[in-house]
Order: sequence, then structure tokens, then C-alpha cells
Amino acid sequence: MKWWLIVALDRAPLWPDKETSVQFVGNRLVLRPPTEEAAADVRMQFETPGDGIDPPYLRDAYEVVLRYLSALCWARQEPVRPGHSYVCTAGELRLGKPNPVPVIGRGYTPPEVNRHPEKQARLALALYREALAAENVAYEFLGYFKIINILHETGRSQKAWINNTMRRIHQKDAAKRIVDLQTQVKDVGEYLYESGRCAVAHAYGEPLVDPDDPKDLLRLREDMPVARALAEYLIEYELNVKRQ
Repeated sequence: MKWWLIVALDRAPLWPDKETSVQFVGNRLVLRPPTEEAAADVRMQFETPGDGIDPPYLRDAYEVVLRYLSALCWARQEPVRPGHSYVCTAGELRLGKPNPVPVIGRGYTPPEVNRHPEKQARLALALYREALAAENVAYEFLGYFKIINILHETGRSQKAWINNTMRRIHQKDAAKRIVDLQTQVKDVGEYLYESGRCAVAHAYGEPLVDPDDPKDLLRLREDMPVARALAEYLIEYELNVKRQ
């Protein structure tokens, strides 16, 4: 039996202003713009051997949609956040409420994206999408460090990698913040790991991030360009997922 998986978007990059089909890992995905009553969405048809919704087939379909959105997020370098989803036999169903995103481009066609063959790279893109769309500054920061953690297991190795890699970071905001940090702390890698990653992930000892303390949130926002640039460097140059 044929079913439609429909995934509404709470946030998305530049989006087509009319229904647009794209191909991804041998599947046809349909991107639909928002209406006055519904959010933009992605829909995909999949088939099950029986009359019911077979969970493994549904999970496979949902993964295809999410992998596509993660690849699109990396290609556009813009946040993508999936929202409500629904399975039905009528593909015309719409979900969600209209919102100010995505921006509609007249005649715009999304960039062609592919599923990366390496599992670590796919995980990195998923974590990147999750981090970039996070509404919480602390969890966005931690998300970028999770990407670094894919290839660098221990705190010691992450600190060393940051200190070795930061000279290769050229994004304007990140490079400026690195220069500032070099005048403020003895070890930038240790500072970002201890006062950023560990301070967010743990709630005992010092340093820690208190969600009600504006000083902590401001510090994370100042350091965010560095964390993001480091994660993007690892994805592009160490996991070989090139930017478009």
C-alpha cells in the first residue's frame, strides 16, 4: 500500500515559491511552499507490503527526509528545523501554521544535494542541522562540539585539535574572537572546552553555564562563531563534505 509522509517545517532556508520535486538517494521528495493556512513542508511517498503502516518502512522514509534536510542545511549554511509530521494516503494534506519562514524565492530551485557515503559525515551533517536550528545558545554551542567529538574522542585530543586548527579559521567573526581570546587566556583550546563544552554539559563544579545568568549566555554568544567555524572546518576538510 502506498502512503505519504508529510513533514512540516518550523524553519527552513530559502524555499521554492511553487511545488518542486527533488531527487535524493533514489527517492522523489516534493517541497511545498507555505500557504496562508499551513507551513512549508516536504512530502515523500513510500510503500508497505501490507495494508497497514509498517514501522520499519516509515522509519526509513522519515530518515530519508531528515537526511535530505541536513544535507540542504549544510549546502545553504542556514537553519532547517522539521516540525510536525503525518502519514496518510492523501498527499495533499497540509500541516502546521503559517510562519515568517522560509523566505520564498520566485523561481528558486534548491541546490542539488546528495547523501554522503560515510556514516561519520552523515552524523556530522545531522548534528550541524540540529545545532544551527537550536533556539538555545548553550545547546547550539554544545552541538558544534559534538561534531568535533566525532573524530576527537577525549577532552585532551579536542583541546589539542582546537589549538592546532584555529590558525586555519578565516571567517571574520571567528578569527577576530580567536585573536581576542589569545590575549585573554593562556590556552584557547582548554578555555573553549572547559568553559564552553563542559560548562554546558555538566552542572557540578566550575565553570558552569547558568541559564539564568546573562553573563554566561553572553560569553557563549561571543565564542559561538569560533565553535561553529571549527565544526564547519572539521566537516569540510576532515570529513570531506565540501561546501557548495
